[in-house]
Amino acid sequence: MRRIIFLLALSLTVAGCSMKQEEVIKLVTNGESGYTIVIPQNAAPQEVRAASFLRDHIRKISGAQLPVVSSGEPLPEKVIYISSGPEIEPVDGFSVTTTGNKLIIKGGNQRGCIYAVSELLERYLGVRWYSPDYAVIPQQSSITLPAIGITGSSP
Repeated sequence: MRRIIFLLALSLTVAGCSMKQEEVIKLVTNGESGYTIVIPQNAAPQEVRAASFLRDHIRKISGAQLPVVSSGEPLPEKVIYISSGPEIEPVDGFSVTTTGNKLIIKGGNQRGCIYAVSELLERYLGVRWYSPDYAVIPQQSSITLPAIGITGSSP
């Protein structure tokens, strides 16, 4: 009986050690980032606003300056895609996902992209808005994001 328990414990330990750890995105390290924010070539106003909103908050949090480019340019390996489209329902709905070195932010055709960025900043970076004129923005020189797979819609 002891031998069976020992073998079971050993096999669980080996299985646990061989499991792949969740991929993380090291968005900023010591105030520097290799990431670029990418928006569609003919970006809608909400896509441009969401990209600026994210870029400005990452700068305020860490000091890192992320460039914003259109998808028509050659793309680097480390990207944050921000786009909207009718496939996201409702029109203010959103999704935020990670895959490899990519952070993908999608929104419905109205304010979905902006809501997605707000959710990311609140849930993973600790930003809190208490009024239009007052927000708490934590300071940190490095930003690491876990694997993300969230969806939502307007508040």
